[in-house]
Amino acid sequence: MQKTLTTAISWGLALMALGTACFVSVPEQMLRVFTNDALVIEIGRVGFRFVGISFLPMVTSLIFPVFFQAVGYSLKSSALTVIRTVALFVPLGYVFSRFGLNWFWLTFPVTETITSVFGLIFYRGFLEADYVRNRKPEYPVLGEKPALQPSKPGVIITIARQHGSSGKQIGKLVAQRLGIPFYYKEMIALAAHESGLDAEFISDIHKNAPDVLRELYLSTGAVRYAIDAQKKIIRRIADNGSCVIVGRAAGYVLRDYENVVRVFVHAPKKYRIQRVMEIYGDTPEEAKRNIRRSDKARSAYYHHISGKHWSDSKNYDLVLDSSAGIEKAVDAIVNFVSEK
Repeated sequence: MQKTLTTAISWGLALMALGTACFVSVPEQMLRVFTNDALVIEIGRVGFRFVGISFLPMVTSLIFPVFFQAVGYSLKSSALTVIRTVALFVPLGYVFSRFGLNWFWLTFPVTETITSVFGLIFYRGFLEADYVRNRKPEYPVLGEKPALQPSKPGVIITIARQHGSSGKQIGKLVAQRLGIPFYYKEMIALAAHESGLDAEFISDIHKNAPDVLRELYLSTGAVRYAIDAQKKIIRRIADNGSCVIVGRAAGYVLRDYENVVRVFVHAPKKYRIQRVMEIYGDTPEEAKRNIRRSDKARSAYYHHISGKHWSDSKNYDLVLDSSAGIEKAVDAIVNFVSEK
């Protein structure tokens, strides 16, 4: 988002500088395109110059509200819009008009400048937030090429899991027990490198999908491109040999592959709430809310790419209740693989 903001402001200033140059240097010629009225041209000659100057601060006064909306600061986004159009423009226009027409034109540059100052103050507050200032990327930065882990032909285990069921931990232990590669964040990093998209954007696709119009969100260009990149990487991982893959509807993506064991891990709600509280430090209410949101998002993602129901046992070879114990779940998967 910061890169996008910088690029938008840079291009905006460049384009608006051109507009400012035209409005300041040749206002009369521009006005004569529309009218030959001498009084209108005389008034407009002054007005165009003030309006032209306002183009430069207008760049940030218009871009900051969009930025804050994009990063989830809806109140700040709305506040900047209200400040610009209600709190500043109308009152300033009235005050300046009391001193004459030429003074009225000051409304434009002053409004845009003050709005931009508020935007900068809000932006500095955004940068001071703990999750921004102390951010530690979970994935390799773009440009660091991730590599597939060494493997050999054999079994491919895919694990889908309810939030809080310890499915990721179970998958990691199964991979260790069988001595085969484990893919979760690694898969995201590979997909990011494949697509050129940010790893965290790919990782959070299903979480970021809104409850309303979720299908529309998952069908948008960038999201569809990320989903296709994930599918391609999942197949490449499977072609590489034995492994455990957690999430991303890998079981469905590899539906035409042999030697694939599809596992679904679930657990009672009470158990999952307790696990989420222990692992993430959530309160009971937060745990319930996050479980509900995460499961809905995973279900929607699975349905979007497969047309099937995520939790339907018919989609899996093995369905496990992890509340019986993580080690028991690991044993069950390992034994199932060995027998198969």
